Amino acid sequence: MIRDDDKVFTTRLDVTSPECRYTGAGWGIGPPMSPELYYNITAHISHASEDQVVCNFNGSSIEVVGGLVKDHGNYTVRCVML
Repeated sequence: MIRDDDKVFTTRLDVTSPECRYTGAGWGIGPPMSPELYYNITAHISHASEDQVVCNFNGSSIEVVGGLVKDHGNYTVRCVML
């Protein structure tokens, strides 16, 4: 719950942001098939289930925005408080 005296800050991290680190050999960068549906018309694509991306941010929540297309697979979001 957000109290009335709390401040909420929004930071957008694009897939090309230096705060995001990609690990694994399956990553590729390219324009999405429907660029108008993607923030900044950018996309990182992986075909390997063990690939990961870690994005560091200061905050208490995260919202993931991505395409919902028939060839997209599942993903997991895990937040670690430091």
